[in-house]
Amino acid sequence: MRWTGKQARRAALIIAVLVLPVAAASSPAATPPEEPAGSRQDESDAARADRLNKAAVLAIRTDLIRAESLSRQALQAARAGGNVAAESLANVNLGRISRSRGDYGQAVEAFGEARRLSESVDDRRGLARLAADFAILYSVTGLFDEALVEAERARALFAALGDHAAESSVLTTLGNIHASLGNTALARDSYGKALAMKRANGIEKGIGIAINNLADLELESGNTEIALARIDEAMAMHDTAGDDLSLGFAESNRSQGLARLGRYDEARRAALRAAAIGERIGVVRLRAAAERSLAEALRLEAADATPATARSLLDRAAQRLATARELLADTDDEGRRATTLRQSSEVEELRGNFPEALAFLRAAEAEETRRRERIDRSRSAVLAARYQSEQQVAEIQSLRQQAEVRDAELESQQLFRRVMLLALLATALVLTLLLLGLAQHRRTERALARSNRALSFALADADKQRSNAQSIARIKADVLRVAAHDLRQPLLDIRAHAERLLAGNALAEAPRQQLAAISAASASAIQSVRNLIEADALDRNSKDASSRVDVVALVRSVTGQLEARAAAKRQEIDLALPTAPLYCEAHAEQLAEALDNLIDNAIKFGPFGQHVRVSLFQETVDGTACARLSVADRGPGLREEDRGRLFGHFQRLSARPTGGESSAGLGLALVKRIVDGHNGRIEARNGADGGAVFTVWLPLATDDA
Repeated sequence: MRWTGKQARRAALIIAVLVLPVAAASSPAATPPEEPAGSRQDESDAARADRLNKAAVLAIRTDLIRAESLSRQALQAARAGGNVAAESLANVNLGRISRSRGDYGQAVEAFGEARRLSESVDDRRGLARLAADFAILYSVTGLFDEALVEAERARALFAALGDHAAESSVLTTLGNIHASLGNTALARDSYGKALAMKRANGIEKGIGIAINNLADLELESGNTEIALARIDEAMAMHDTAGDDLSLGFAESNRSQGLARLGRYDEARRAALRAAAIGERIGVVRLRAAAERSLAEALRLEAADATPATARSLLDRAAQRLATARELLADTDDEGRRATTLRQSSEVEELRGNFPEALAFLRAAEAEETRRRERIDRSRSAVLAARYQSEQQVAEIQSLRQQAEVRDAELESQQLFRRVMLLALLATALVLTLLLLGLAQHRRTERALARSNRALSFALADADKQRSNAQSIARIKADVLRVAAHDLRQPLLDIRAHAERLLAGNALAEAPRQQLAAISAASASAIQSVRNLIEADALDRNSKDASSRVDVVALVRSVTGQLEARAAAKRQEIDLALPTAPLYCEAHAEQLAEALDNLIDNAIKFGPFGQHVRVSLFQETVDGTACARLSVADRGPGLREEDRGRLFGHFQRLSARPTGGESSAGLGLALVKRIVDGHNGRIEARNGADGGAVFTVWLPLATDDA
């Protein structure tokens, strides 16, 4: 894609909109930076990391070498102090430094690591900042589709955080990206929204830039009068803010607009003011832009002048363009050099110097080719780094899974070794007894026989004791299971009564605190009982007799028991049930346990204030009439990495309980065991509006059952 001069300038201004301006790096011979002032010997690593990050952000403005050293020190301190947020910010600073140096591959790696860290602690502001940084990185390397995706992500995150200043800056970035793609209408819409948001929230920073961007669009669209009005408004903002650089570029744009309207004297004066500002603040690209604007004004004036006057005006335009080319010769801005060369070609053609015009045109095409090649190399570096980063993430996940498998194998091996050790000790004890017996009674065969008989009796007694111990263990397990089942309902009733009392408004503070403590203690006890029941259910096969169970009534009963728990999190359980009963041949207690686990998970992992939807209806699957039961929440949903271990034993998924509840990781495994035991099927997916949806199919009882 070929960019115009204005599109190239917008791409460059993206960085200035969202992040701190980054100056060129200091000389390589500069000495390494020292620890910033204010450091303390007794401060923690985490606090030191925060301080170093702040110093690095300031150093990025003027000294990239110092900024890099400070960022790396902050990275080490953050890791030593376990400060994940500071570690992420240090990687962000390193990514911005790499981006400013043109090392886009390294920038992708640094930003990717920062994003992984921010996701690990759910740092929404950090994720929003990184999405904005990725949008800038992708846009300056020509990956505009990816840039739009990241910019929209950043905007949504900042909007959710209520950060209007950052959101308006991202809108300006979106406008710049759309303008670079030539989507004038979308660019105008984004700039307008950014300007309206800044004004509505009293945000002065960036207003002048947004107005100037709108003026650029009007100039490109030929709406010169409107463009001049916006430029004048922007200049007033820049002058009030003391932003000489933006003021100078606005003067240069104003010169072009005035020249198009035939106000050549005013256009030349505006261009000269822009050049004077560029000379005063020492910005080469502003001086070059002013020279080009002045040359353009002279060229347009020549078109309306007499031949003799036109010749003089074109000569002066050629001189101004020669100055602009000289100013840009030592810069790495191929886009502005190409624009200047094309403008020089047009002027030389009007002067009748066709060989020079052709030479300038070819030089412009060469500059554009070099620029496209550089952008292509940068794009390739970004894509390669992103692919490598994705591969590394996949490898890390694979290694983690392998580590989990190895840990399980190691635990199994350790258990086996303990058993073998006990067996060896027992064998050694037996051998010792045998040797002692042989040593004491080796002289007589009778004594040896007596010792052998005694040993046989001892072994038989040991077997009997072992059998008794196993029987006692089974009895204890049965007693524990019965006790757990008997305790569960009273505990549920205690918690439900406490939560209903807490829901009222007539309690004094002291009773309310006591009830809250009772609710919390009963919740913990319920979870412990649930863990015992679930662990026992996974380790045994039920032999209870099945019967015809009305699934509709069972759903109403279970949801009724869980309403108080949902109310404690300001949640509601919405039921969609048939009016007629649906009968299944099932174990009522097991089926209730499975349904309780599904709805309890929806409450536990869903946000406060959500609606949990429980629906039940009849459906025919492969010719078999089934009861289809679905439980849907509005929680974080399921990630790809969750699906492989969704129904595993003691598996905790990526989502975490939103109310501080505990989870043993057995609930879904128990549900799967129960559903399979009833010849049913269970599936999990993400809902269309977010959250997770668990669906169970159970065969309906036939009339003959």
